Amino acid sequence: MTLPLVEEALVTGPETFDYLVVGAGSAGAVVATRLTEDPGDPRPAAGAGEPADADEVNIPAALPTLFTTRWDWSYITVEQKPLDNACTYWPRRKALGGCSSMSAMIYIRGHRAKYDTWRAVPRPGGAAPRREPG
Repeated sequence: MTLPLVEEALVTGPETFDYLVVGAGSAGAVVATRLTEDPGDPRPAAGAGEPADADEVNIPAALPTLFTTRWDWSYITVEQKPLDNACTYWPRRKALGGCSSMSAMIYIRGHRAKYDTWRAVPRPGGAAPRREPG
């Protein structure tokens, strides 16, 4: 497991840090960003994995090709009672950005009846804007 930002911080000089954010997924990135609001007070952040230099990392339809590769922690859950005690694969991204960088796009068209139901709900100040399924 590589932690390039930590390694860089340790090699670049005799600086000391008040904080080290380990885990640069969605939450870790927010914490690191908030801690670095003072540009004169550096805070290194560490995340596992390598730079996202493969095409499949940036192509949503290629998400399944990342499973059980160097980009994935390849976790298997403990037995799940609702699944007749089966264990299941649980994809988790190994990179800066964590699981939020392991994603795919999906488009689901709404059912026409749902739009009719929403339109029928009384709203303060008048009718809701008309929305039609895409």
